[in-house]
Formats: sequence, C-alpha cells, structure tokens
Amino acid sequence: ILGEEYVKYSSFEYLVRCRNLRILPLQYHLLSKDLVFLYKVINDTITTKLPNYISLFEGSSRLRSCTLDSLSLVSARPPRTDNDVSFRCNVFLRSLRAWNDIPLDIRESESLALFK
Repeated sequence: ILGEEYVKYSSFEYLVRCRNLRILPLQYHLLSKDLVFLYKVINDTITTKLPNYISLFEGSSRLRSCTLDSLSLVSARPPRTDNDVSFRCNVFLRSLRAWNDIPLDIRESESLALFK
C-alpha cells in the first residue's frame, strides 16, 4: 500500500492498514465508482443508457418481504451461473444488488455531490 513493493498482507491486516491510511479497500473503492456511474446513467447525466435487459421496477407489491421501490433496478436475465462468463464483467449486473441495497433517500439525491 502506498509504494510498498512486494508486501503481502492478510485480509485483516489489509483492512487495518487501509483504515489507518483512511482509504477504502480496493473492492469498496471500485464498487463506489460503479454506483456513481449507475447514478449518472439513471439520472441521464451521461449519454450511456441502461441496457434493455435492466429496467426500473414498475409495479407495487404488498408483500412485507418485497423491498423494491420506484428506483430499484430489476434484470430480465436470470441470475448468472458459475459457467456464464459472458456477463461476468458487466458493470450493470455487477452493481445491481448494491444499488438496490442503498436507501431510497440516498438514491433520490438531487445532485451527484449529495449521492457521494
């Protein structure tokens, strides 16, 4: 981390080191970039559009276990299997669950600065 060459950390040591340096672990840093990209796509601040197999949830559910709302994303593709390599690196599918897990008031943020 930060210029150290050939140093290997255990998972716990890596997290402690990142916390001491006040930086996000790489996994969370990349996920935050994916979520910012998805925010921009949904709010039409960039020219990229959602692919046709992903859409915003349109409907209502009276089930207590259903947490979908107007800004939840749903996929028409079935969940991927271990053999399915065609969509492994797809940013939309990769960050779909994380997007839906963010509280609605954050997803409804009026500006990117508030979302971050």
